Amino acid sequence: MDRAHDYVFGPAGGDETSQLGDIVARIGIARLHILQTELGVPPDAYCILTPDRSPSRNSFRCRSGVVVGGVYIWGDGTREFVPLGFAPTACGLCTVGLNVLPPAAQIFNRLLAFPATQSTVDGTRIRLDFARRNHFISVFEVRALAQCPAPRHAYIAILHCSVPEIKQTSQFGFGLDYFRSQSLRDRADTLSSPLGEISFASGPLAKEYYDLCSYANSFACRKRAVIASYLFPDGEVLSNSQHHGLLSPNSCTVGSQQADSSDVLPFLLGPNQSSFLVVPSGLQVKPQLGTHQRVTPETARSVNTAPMLGRLVPHGGGCHFDFLASSDLEIDSIHSHFSFRLTVRNGSELIVPDVSDMPYGFRNADVLTTCEQEGFCRPIAELIPKYCLRFSDITVADPS
Repeated sequence: MDRAHDYVFGPAGGDETSQLGDIVARIGIARLHILQTELGVPPDAYCILTPDRSPSRNSFRCRSGVVVGGVYIWGDGTREFVPLGFAPTACGLCTVGLNVLPPAAQIFNRLLAFPATQSTVDGTRIRLDFARRNHFISVFEVRALAQCPAPRHAYIAILHCSVPEIKQTSQFGFGLDYFRSQSLRDRADTLSSPLGEISFASGPLAKEYYDLCSYANSFACRKRAVIASYLFPDGEVLSNSQHHGLLSPNSCTVGSQQADSSDVLPFLLGPNQSSFLVVPSGLQVKPQLGTHQRVTPETARSVNTAPMLGRLVPHGGGCHFDFLASSDLEIDSIHSHFSFRLTVRNGSELIVPDVSDMPYGFRNADVLTTCEQEGFCRPIAELIPKYCLRFSDITVADPS
């Protein structure tokens, strides 16, 4: 864990949730180092975290050391193993520019009628998953910020969803989700460690898994585009990319968008909260977590962080556990178990194996200020919420 501390990069400090995220990230990097050592490669895995970081609220991911808000790298793309604790979903955001505000009832009725259209991607019926976790369809009014160019569109629609079509075994092969796919579990390897069991794909399975993740990303992007075109036929797709999936055979993004300099991307503070459109800032330097030492791109290049510098844009403010006062970690290496010892604001203690059942909210716009100060992105327009739809698969005999 001490060694892993030096391989976690990102803004120092942050709120209590960020600090808990830092602990979780160290667990994840330590587990990757253990796995790399077992497989006979240098233990050089690292992660770059963003100011919105928080522990994953998925129990399996949290216990695997996964933080939402950053990217994990465990090689140069040639190493034939993929840790399965990330459980990638190809989740992403599709942003649609609108010149007029469509009535909420109109979009709602189109959503109800969508299953009857038999819309497919590669012959597979599209499943709606706009009620899972924080998935949604939201429409915002766009307001320019001071000293920023006038926005091209008066309104923005944002679709947030993933690919339940490929999480389990399907015609595309074994599923993305380790717990939902028995065939993946049957073929995966496991390694016991003081930080729990580590599941991973290696050799030919690693390539198959990466290929499936790449296909899932393509499927998800096309799925979002099909739904957006049906719901908003007069709209213009402005961006459509994943923020939870493998970027290469040896890297995974979790809750961060990979940006080019010309991209305009959403930064969400909640489906019904004022949010923003942002552009990349072009990151120049990074502070290292746990210290106040500045790490330049030249220094970071020693662990191959340079290709990621300037490309990470948070997709939102992230979850916030506002009842926390502090957090610590307890490791029982004999039983390969760890737990989080949390101090609540009233002075009591809460001991949990992960954060999946903890009440949470979302951060406010202060986190965007931090993102701008740290060089991740800068806002160019504010998004004022107009309405939000949250529905999963719908069966309607008569859409009218």
